[in-house]
Amino acid sequence: MKNILQKKFVLPLIVLVAVALVVFKVKSKPPVAHEELQYPVRAVEVMTVRKIPYRSHATGFGTVEPRVLIKAKSEVSGKIVYIHPRLRKGASLSKGTVVLRIEPTAFEFSLEQSKAGLSGNESSLLQLEAEEESTRALLNIVRKNLQVQQKEYQRIQEIW
Repeated sequence: MKNILQKKFVLPLIVLVAVALVVFKVKSKPPVAHEELQYPVRAVEVMTVRKIPYRSHATGFGTVEPRVLIKAKSEVSGKIVYIHPRLRKGASLSKGTVVLRIEPTAFEFSLEQSKAGLSGNESSLLQLEAEEESTRALLNIVRKNLQVQQKEYQRIQEIW
């Protein structure tokens, strides 16, 4: 058996037979059947039209109601000192129209209170920032002191 395989022409012959078998198998397969898909054909009718003048007209009866109804509420409190004369249910006013004026006394008082509270909070913030800075400085001093004490401890241990 070794004698046959050692001959120079046997190996190429085996490779050639294997390639021939593969080619034969590929060629002998039946071709893949493809199915053609067709979209349904729609019948279309074309009509030529000409332009004619036409005026639309709609007549209706009943009650007209708005699609969106806005219910406005005041965000500030106070006495109303002016009401626009055309302000009534269903009225249409142009953009930017002053509808109501509220007496500013209560609002201004509330604004001043808020400003005073803000300045108090700002001063508290400054005080806390100064306290933070001094606490950080103290922390640095304590850390340095700890390092010195650790070195002293090591020195004493080396002596004993």
